Amino acid sequence: MKEEIQGAPNESEKPYVMSKTLRRVLASVFDMAVMLLTLVICCIPALVSTIVYFNDPRAGNIPFIIVFYFLGGATFAALYFAYHIAIPTFFHGQTWGQNMFGIGYKKRKGGDPDTSSYVVRAISSLLLFVLTLGLSPIIDWIVLGLGKTKRSFLDVVSDLAIVDYEELII
Repeated sequence: MKEEIQGAPNESEKPYVMSKTLRRVLASVFDMAVMLLTLVICCIPALVSTIVYFNDPRAGNIPFIIVFYFLGGATFAALYFAYHIAIPTFFHGQTWGQNMFGIGYKKRKGGDPDTSSYVVRAISSLLLFVLTLGLSPIIDWIVLGLGKTKRSFLDVVSDLAIVDYEELII
C-alpha cells in the first residue's frame, strides 16, 4: 500500500509516492556513515594530541588539545549543516544516501522544498540526536516501521516527505 502525497506541483504531474521504510533506513545509515567518517577526520588532530599527552604528559599542552577539539567540533558542525542543507538544496532534494536509494525530499503538499525546510530539519535532527543521547535514529526507524503515516518526527517538523524518485538526478 503506497501513500500518495496530496497535490502534485502541477496538475499534469502525478502525485508523489512515499518511499518504502527500508529504503529510508538504508539511506539514513549511509548518511550517518558519511557523517561518522567526517567526525573522525575532523577530530584526528585532537585525538592524536590526546594520545601524545597521555603517553607523555610533558609533551602535550592542554590548551592546544582543547583548541583542537573545539576546531574539530566546529568543522564537523559546518560540514554537517553543509551536507544536510547545501547538498539537498543544490542537488534536487537528495543527500548522497537518498540518491543511492532513489529517494528524496519533497514538500508535503507537493513541490520542491525550500532551504528553510532543510534548515529546520537539520537543526531538529541534531538537537534530537543530542537530547536522546544518540538514540534518535533508532527511534525514528521504529516509528517509520510501525507508524501508519510512514512519516518521522523530522518529516512533520520540517513539513517534508521522503518520496520515491523515478530516476536518479545526481
